[in-house]
Amino acid sequence: MIRTKLIFSLILISLVWLPVKGFGAQVNLAWQAPTTNEDGSPLSDLAGYQIFCGTQSGTYSSTIDVGNKTSHTLSISDQEALGRTWYFAVTALDTSGNESSFSNEVSHYFSTGSSVEICNGYDDNNNGVIDEGCIIYYLDADVDGYGNQAIWVSEMSQPGGYVTDNTDCDDTRSGVYPGAQESCNGLDDDCNGTTDEGCSTYYLDNDGDGYGDPVDWVVDMQQPVGHVLDNTDCDDTRATVHPGAMEVCNGIDENCNSLVDEGTTQIFYLDQDGDGYGIPSGSVDECSQPAGYASVAGDCDDTQYGVNPAAAEICNGRDDNCDGTVDEGCGTYYRDADGDGYGDQGSVVSGDTPPPGYVEQSTDCNDSDPAIHPGASETCNGFDDNCNGTTDEGCFTYYLDADGDSYGDPGQWLVDMNQPAGYVTDNSDCADSDPAIHPGASEICNGIDNNCDGSVDEGCGVYYRDADSDGYGDQNVSVSDLSQPPGYVGNWTDCDDVDSLINPGALENCTDLVDNDCDGLVDNTDADCFSAGPNTPTGLNVTIQPVDPATGADFVQVTFEEVTNGGDTRLGISQNGPPPPPGYKISNPYSTFDLSTTALFNGLVETCVDYNGLNFGNEKEMKIFHRFDQDGDGIDDAWANVTTYHNTDENIICGVAGSFSTFGVFETDNPYAALSETSESGGCFIATAAYGSYLDPHVKILRRFRDHYLLTNSLGKHLVRTYYRLSPPAARWLSEHDRAKDTVRVILIPLIGMAWLLLNAGAQAGLLVLGLFCVLVTVVLRWTCKWRHMEGRKACAGREGAADR
Repeated sequence: MIRTKLIFSLILISLVWLPVKGFGAQVNLAWQAPTTNEDGSPLSDLAGYQIFCGTQSGTYSSTIDVGNKTSHTLSISDQEALGRTWYFAVTALDTSGNESSFSNEVSHYFSTGSSVEICNGYDDNNNGVIDEGCIIYYLDADVDGYGNQAIWVSEMSQPGGYVTDNTDCDDTRSGVYPGAQESCNGLDDDCNGTTDEGCSTYYLDNDGDGYGDPVDWVVDMQQPVGHVLDNTDCDDTRATVHPGAMEVCNGIDENCNSLVDEGTTQIFYLDQDGDGYGIPSGSVDECSQPAGYASVAGDCDDTQYGVNPAAAEICNGRDDNCDGTVDEGCGTYYRDADGDGYGDQGSVVSGDTPPPGYVEQSTDCNDSDPAIHPGASETCNGFDDNCNGTTDEGCFTYYLDADGDSYGDPGQWLVDMNQPAGYVTDNSDCADSDPAIHPGASEICNGIDNNCDGSVDEGCGVYYRDADSDGYGDQNVSVSDLSQPPGYVGNWTDCDDVDSLINPGALENCTDLVDNDCDGLVDNTDADCFSAGPNTPTGLNVTIQPVDPATGADFVQVTFEEVTNGGDTRLGISQNGPPPPPGYKISNPYSTFDLSTTALFNGLVETCVDYNGLNFGNEKEMKIFHRFDQDGDGIDDAWANVTTYHNTDENIICGVAGSFSTFGVFETDNPYAALSETSESGGCFIATAAYGSYLDPHVKILRRFRDHYLLTNSLGKHLVRTYYRLSPPAARWLSEHDRAKDTVRVILIPLIGMAWLLLNAGAQAGLLVLGLFCVLVTVVLRWTCKWRHMEGRKACAGREGAADR
């Protein structure tokens, strides 16, 4: 691969051009093949070359692919070549199509072949001489007769404004040229390479002291009046101020050395107490001694007149002579308040002789008691009698042993040099009134710490009576012993010790109103009577089947409209729920079931019960109810008939509610109560009959369409009510005619497709779907009239009119 610029050169081998019109000019190009990349790696994938050419340097208008050749003859037409310069460069390509950078550039001017030579840098007449007869002329912009060598032309005759001379060093000033008069103006007037030769810098000497001001100067060939060559004056307004002048103490730098009054001042020291000695920290440099200052330093206390290096030392606790030592030559004495010959080191005086009541010894540790001092006899009194830093050395602590078991009471003791009767050195007895209780005694199970180790009845176990021999004891009847007595166990969790079938290891019977497993929960309040369904996924129309904990069957199916956050759904079965609604009785064997979930969902909950194999009095009169809070007090206190589908052939009954809670399946006990129900019981009867199952996916789409769109507006509800009222006879007839089922399925395909589009594509398809649905309802209702007429039901005409309304 060609990574970087290839290392090769383009060589112009020969140029051949034919002046004959129509043949054009030719140029022969050749180059050496590259062998390495720029990084030094071998070049192994060279594929070929391309030639670039054009009439401007670095800008090429044509490209020629010459393959693997390293030379090429290029033809250029007369019109493009003659009288022009052409430029050429080459690039290399690798097998991957990568291209190198340009080689070096070569060029050639193609002559016109004319016999007249012109000044253009070429041999126009092909006589071997370039620009013969041409002269170079230089621009003379300032018209001083001298030209600018950087701007020139080649001509046969002299143009206006041009000269043959090219020695002007500034063609913008007519006064600057070779041989001009040099002046002090900062310019090289005569173009000799030197500026202002013969000129000097002169400085103003305003005070006439012979020294000039370095910031006020002129350049001239002659010295002006009042100016000098020297520029070292630091104050040109004073003739007495200049380098070499004598310094005097006046706050002025007379000799211009940047120092003021040097050698004319003296350091004086602050002397606040006026004793003739000052302190170094308050020094000044003055021409003469100021008031309150001394010429000598060394005072160590400038607030005391009598303290200075010349003062005499006295015994006053002060360094009077400022030698760094206090009261040298004075004695130290200590107060002896108790008169035992030993003084208190905290009460000290200094003087030539000890004052009354003071001694030289300072080792008394209690100067208020004459019996306490160094050398006194130690007694067991809680004091350091001999002041050796140790209290009651040689004394021991003895503890009362009231029960005579050789173990003392740690709360009753005394200190003595000899052991008193009834006392011992041990202090570990925890009950000194009982000789049987002490360290070393054997522990027994009596609720007492017999061996004084801080633990009561260690090694003893608590055992609970197990009257029903089920391995679980009664926590209210227990004994403590080193071993397990007969009829007792170590477990105390039995909640009924007279019934061996009731204990924490038993299974909960969900119908006997007894807490069988001792967890404090009875029947349907016990989690064991609830079965967790599969983890509820997130999505649309999620269906789960919780398991009945009593039978292990999944006869209840729950469908969410839309789950936004998954969770677990649980099912509980009970025959002890709320009483059925008026006019209904409990079904056998199941009456109510509780549903709960931790999932988050939107919309309705559809619950279907498969009662296949269960015993009911009259299946056709069954309804499914939902428990709800009628009075708004937060307690579910009323039943609502939520039946939307009931198929006695499939043994399936379904209902739709707005929340989870208790559902009940009841059968009517009063035909009039059943007739008075206003709930829109029923479902997609015709679609179910056509597809053969309420759980068919096509039927589910139609139910979702009904719940999401038709039941959300008054027109849709009216259509659903009319459909529920008129379609059951047609569905029954359809279930008995298989060929008619095929026809109905074909008719339903557009509606199902449009319903699916509306449910998944959004409201944009809504109007189309609703229109098709209305057309289909009209067709179905007219078919219904025909079928009901066939069955001898003459009331159809009135209902058809209601449906049309």
